[in-house]
Amino acid sequence: MRKPSKHFLWIVCILLCVLVLNSCSPSIKLPSDSSSENNKTSDSVEETGKNTKTENTTTEAFVPPEQKTYVLSAGCYLVGVDIPAGRAKVSGVSGTGNIISSDYDGLKGINSMVMTDSSGKANMASLFESYNVGKGAIWYISQTAVIQLDYTSFTSSCTGRQYDQSPSYELVSGNYVVGIDIEPGVYRVEAAEGMGNFIAGNCLDGGANEMMSTDSKLGSSSFANVFLHKDDELVITMNLHLNLYKASGDVPQKTIIAETEDQTKPVNTLEAVADDVIRPEIKEAIDSYEAFIDEYCAFMAKYDVSDLSMLSQYAKLVASEAEMSRKFDALEENDLTTAEENYYTEVSMRCTQKMLEAMSQIH
Repeated sequence: MRKPSKHFLWIVCILLCVLVLNSCSPSIKLPSDSSSENNKTSDSVEETGKNTKTENTTTEAFVPPEQKTYVLSAGCYLVGVDIPAGRAKVSGVSGTGNIISSDYDGLKGINSMVMTDSSGKANMASLFESYNVGKGAIWYISQTAVIQLDYTSFTSSCTGRQYDQSPSYELVSGNYVVGIDIEPGVYRVEAAEGMGNFIAGNCLDGGANEMMSTDSKLGSSSFANVFLHKDDELVITMNLHLNLYKASGDVPQKTIIAETEDQTKPVNTLEAVADDVIRPEIKEAIDSYEAFIDEYCAFMAKYDVSDLSMLSQYAKLVASEAEMSRKFDALEENDLTTAEENYYTEVSMRCTQKMLEAMSQIH
């Protein structure tokens, strides 16, 4: 018996759903006074290469990169290692997915979505005309989205990464624990066969929650730089096979601290529950997930960025997601019987198929 994990259920599409509002409303820009101050700082560094102090930070001397344009696909990118820090125009190039940075708080950082129209062109030519790419932040790009950064100034260069030439690990579907089955580190991930979900750690700490496939129309075929920390759990579903290529250097320290369980909280056990029983509250929670996926697929089938009425429909979708989360929070306090676990897996597979069909219609 095991406790249910939302990792199996909350496939990548849910992240897309929660963030889709950003493509229906104007992108959040930094306050003008902050943008002006950062522009002055960046320009000064680019011209002189000397230490420049601002009110909050000190920028060390460096040689500005010759490369001004960076094109990024699915993966995690650490600013200062994978991409430079500075000021850049952020544009959607192609594909469908989310862009979110670990420093996002509503006033800084980025949290937006790229969607592709029938011609194959991204529907957002520019997400941010002038954006401060902050050193130390992690940029997470999901699914098939491709974005472009055109830098106008720099506050740091980037060191880049070197990867093993041959796969460090060849993994099939299953559960893996970092530090036991896989060495901690930074890895480039390639789909070698089949399709399924690839889930590891927290997306804002360099983790991943992706539908991957060797067919790029059904999911991302590669994922740059997943950060695997000791004790992280890595999950691969369906018939997906992955190759992991280890990068040089250590994995960055986690910035998001996981919540600890309340040891005083009573834990439900299976002492009085037969193994072939599906309890009504368990079934209700699992069914609420499938109902949400159905609602989400219907929303995406008629999604139109120019239709403002979609905002009210989006609000209802968010409410449904919140209700589903509430039920699953309660569900995670229980161990599952064998019958419940089988039903849980059955619904999860069915929802994955529905999402694949919805994604193929978007493309």
